Amino acid sequence: MALRKEKILIVDDSYEMLELIQRYLIKRNYLTYKASSVVEAVEVLKHNSIDLLITDLYMPELSGIELLKYTAEHFPM
Repeated sequence: MALRKEKILIVDDSYEMLELIQRYLIKRNYLTYKASSVVEAVEVLKHNSIDLLITDLYMPELSGIELLKYTAEHFPM
């Protein structure tokens, strides 16, 4: 029986931060997705089943708080 890999979406407008977090999580055997904006993150969420969302709160245009509100409304647990 194979263990399931948890899927984590990382959202940050900083490319360096995205890469840093993604490398850390991959080394720990997580499956990761990354997005540099809320719009990109919503597209990932629409097409993938995500177990955990890690987001920057302060991003241009739409904030991480708005992303959290969107996920709570559209992807309830």
